[in-house]
Amino acid sequence: MNIHLRRAASPGLARRAFTMVEMLVVIAVIILLVSITLVVGTSVIESAERRQTQATIDLIDMAYQEWRTLTDRRVRYGEEEHEGLLGPWDFYMDPNDDSDDVALSDMDRFMAIISRPDSVKDILARIDPSMIESISEEDHPDGFSTTRIFDAWDNPIILVHPGRDWGLLDTDESNFGDPDPDGTIRTPLENRLGYAVSQRPAFVSAGPSGDFGHRSEPIDSAEFEATRDNIYSYQLEQPQ
Repeated sequence: MNIHLRRAASPGLARRAFTMVEMLVVIAVIILLVSITLVVGTSVIESAERRQTQATIDLIDMAYQEWRTLTDRRVRYGEEEHEGLLGPWDFYMDPNDDSDDVALSDMDRFMAIISRPDSVKDILARIDPSMIESISEEDHPDGFSTTRIFDAWDNPIILVHPGRDWGLLDTDESNFGDPDPDGTIRTPLENRLGYAVSQRPAFVSAGPSGDFGHRSEPIDSAEFEATRDNIYSYQLEQPQ
């Protein structure tokens, strides 16, 4: 007797291949999830970098305030014929130049001046060492040792300093227009990034873009747009 055995297919074990549409949907979902992860991750990293940079700038400002308390002085500009580090609180700035190189040179001089007292050094020591570079007299183009401080994007933090005191000018004051509310001559860098308040210097990072931009340009310009990610020790006044 011939017995024909039939193997019944179990519905629970049935298998079928993915259709092309289903595969495309799965791939699209994976791409979407990866994109969301990248965007969120990038945002988290940038926020952390901004916090680190702001904390560094705040420590520089704190160090300056400590120096002011100890010396009862503020860093001020010297005259051109005395270019270089004059005494414990003077440095020279070219009033006709607003280049990033000049801004960096001002910051170098500033750090060389204020970082002498031990209590100031203690404050600066709280900055992440990876954001600090010590420059010797031999290595600095102007021949003095200093400390250069960087933001989280490896760009130097610069100084925006109020200009020379209006009442101390030896030249015709009318050549400089009207003084700022704090009694100083507005510098080209102040015209670019905003002017200082109450003769208080500001410390500025160019932010993730690495471009300080120009706040005097039209608000819809690329130059003004570049200023939006700058990080300041305090908000400078909008140049007019």
